[in-house]
Formats: sequence, C-alpha cells, structure tokens
Amino acid sequence: MAGPSRSRLARRAQAATARGLGFLSAIAAVVGLVSLAKGSVGVGVVLLFAAFVLVAVAWAIVRAAVRRAADGRATTRR
Repeated sequence: MAGPSRSRLARRAQAATARGLGFLSAIAAVVGLVSLAKGSVGVGVVLLFAAFVLVAVAWAIVRAAVRRAADGRATTRR
C-alpha cells in the first residue's frame, strides 16, 4: 500500500498550520484582554489586533485549502 500522496500531506500541513495559528490567536486574545483589564491599554490593543490578524491568516489558509480541494474533486469526477 502506498503512502499518503503529496497533496494529502500538503492539506494536513495546512490544517496543522491553521490550527496552530488559531491556538496562537486565542492565547494572544486572552493575554490582550488580561492586559486591558490590568490597565495596559497599548499592549492589550496590540495583542488583540495580532489575534485578529492571526485568525484572518488562518481563515485564508483554510479557505484556500477548501477551494483547492473542491477544484480537484470537480476535475476528477467528470
């Protein structure tokens, strides 16, 4: 039995990257909220903005992987 194809490995890597970015964004958001609660507005705002950017990047990675997978299915099922 052959091993997983390169495209499958690439999808897994993209999923792992998106998941890692999601976890990192959650941590940044929590630390940002705690910083805001402690009165450090500058650090809190920067961390919340970083969390937003990380979520946007993770979403773009997932969206690209889904689009690429849908394109591959459309061409192989003709």
